[in-house]
Amino acid sequence: MNIKKRFGLVLAGFLFFIVVLTMLGMFFITVKGSNNTPQARQLFTEVVPQLLLLLGVLGICIWAFCSYFVRTVVQPLNSFNDQMEGITETNLNARIPLNATQNELNRTAKSFNEMLDRLQQAFEFQKSFVHHASHELRTPLASMLAQTEAALKRNLTADEFKLVLQSLREDQQEMIDLTNSLLLLSQYEKITSNEGWPLVRIDEILYDIITVMKRTFTNINISVEFLYLPDNDVYLSVRGNDALLKSAFRNLIKNAYQYSEDRTVQITIEANESSISIHFENQGKQISDDDQVRLFIPFFRGQNAQRKKGFGLGLSIVKRIIVLHQGTIDYTPINTERNKFSICFLKQDSSQASAAIDALLNSR
Repeated sequence: MNIKKRFGLVLAGFLFFIVVLTMLGMFFITVKGSNNTPQARQLFTEVVPQLLLLLGVLGICIWAFCSYFVRTVVQPLNSFNDQMEGITETNLNARIPLNATQNELNRTAKSFNEMLDRLQQAFEFQKSFVHHASHELRTPLASMLAQTEAALKRNLTADEFKLVLQSLREDQQEMIDLTNSLLLLSQYEKITSNEGWPLVRIDEILYDIITVMKRTFTNINISVEFLYLPDNDVYLSVRGNDALLKSAFRNLIKNAYQYSEDRTVQITIEANESSISIHFENQGKQISDDDQVRLFIPFFRGQNAQRKKGFGLGLSIVKRIIVLHQGTIDYTPINTERNKFSICFLKQDSSQASAAIDALLNSR
């Protein structure tokens, strides 16, 4: 019997008790108003004890039932509370069992279990993050220590010292890059999307980043094409943070360059009134189906990246930035040796989009 039915029975018993008290009161009033005749006194003498006995028995029954009701209701709550108190950070895999006869508590237990699922995933992610970060930091530190100890044990020439210092500088730069990536990822986890972000032109951001990338990688080839010319160039605008979007595009272009066979990156823009998509393609070894599932997990490096320098943080940073802008990012293998990463930003609803377009046009 669930709590609602039990409460209904208690309420019915209480109402019955009130009815009996009312009838008894009416009886007393009737007897009092009957001019105190012998028949009235006899009726009073015979009926009142019986009514009092019935009332007493009824009161005891209602008290007993209420006590039972309270115990049966409180007992599952006490058990539920004990189970919750027993769950700590060391046993987040524990769950509150569901009871088919307690629908109300089941809803609470289910919500609590779902919260534990989210907490467990967050704790596991944090542990994995710390483990991988420690491992990645330990590698260049161990290399630097080994080179320093080897140099101290030998009488090196000036040229040999220079080679050691150059190698140490490479390891130091690797640590700096890793630390910067970790800081970026940590900062982006704390940032929330902002509706007050200004409208920015995606194509202009891409052209700025392409200029920077060509200075950084002198042998890179980057082409930008429009799948079709948009009816209005304002369709190329989204609300966003210029610096964050540049960081995301920079990482995608860098990845496409490093994992391409011909150092060529092809970028395609597809824009209309409702959305804008940017596709980054390169020619190179494709990502396996198993690796695609974990592609955006921090520190994950697929089979195609084993011989490449990196930490497995770039795509995690990109994913976080795109999600902040309420967009999506996907990977698609094309043919046999071609890769494509696609970013899609959905625009606002039509009325908001029209207002934003008008505002941008008026500002020009």
